[in-house]
Amino acid sequence: MKVAYVYQHTNLIDGRFYIGVRLSASIKLPFESDLFSYICSSPTIKKQIKENRHMWQSIVIKTFDDKNQAFDFEQMLIRDNKHNQLILNRCFFEAGAKRFINHQPKNEETRQKISISLKKYNKTTSHCKHISTSLKGRKLSAEHIKNVSTSNTGKKRTLEQRERISTSLKGHSVSLSTRQKISASKKGMQQPRGSNSPSSVSVKCITNDTKYGSVSEAAATLGIRQGDISNVLTGRQKSTKGMVFTYS
Repeated sequence: MKVAYVYQHTNLIDGRFYIGVRLSASIKLPFESDLFSYICSSPTIKKQIKENRHMWQSIVIKTFDDKNQAFDFEQMLIRDNKHNQLILNRCFFEAGAKRFINHQPKNEETRQKISISLKKYNKTTSHCKHISTSLKGRKLSAEHIKNVSTSNTGKKRTLEQRERISTSLKGHSVSLSTRQKISASKKGMQQPRGSNSPSSVSVKCITNDTKYGSVSEAAATLGIRQGDISNVLTGRQKSTKGMVFTYS
């Protein structure tokens, strides 16, 4: 006995479509007639179809004896069309998790609103622990790592970002196993130094109005200890050898 069916509503004007499943053992009407009266579970799509019935074509794609098979078939069709700009479904299930379809790029105003709203949100310790547990064992693909690396190339953290990172790391001790892993990964690598280092910060000598690519470059050029220049930059000293420095 057929107890479920997968259907599709298609807009004949612009080609947009909606895929759904009707899981009910109490359907007494022929599936085509039931679909006409039921329409779909989405209130928004249902309203659009009701108001402009002549613009929509409704078909039963496939019928099923088993509800689970019907649901799996519906989700497969949605997943196959998740990159299709015409699909009206907003979400689907994959690997037991709910995924959302979002073809509309967020404008700058929307991104700023999201950013402001998230700044007020503080994750609890239990929430952070839950996120950490869920990410254990997860490995980023080589393509993803390459994309992140490319997007960050040439970028330098602001003074505010560096201070925030420094504050968050205070009191944080790295385990022996982690130190060993870091050491092993960097073994044999020649780290760039001076202004060639990705972590270097350019400085300016106010006294001679000259800009240097890094603290080490300024120290080597002027014959001053790096530590003394750093002390001037952080405010621990007013000057060193009559020279005043600032971040450029």
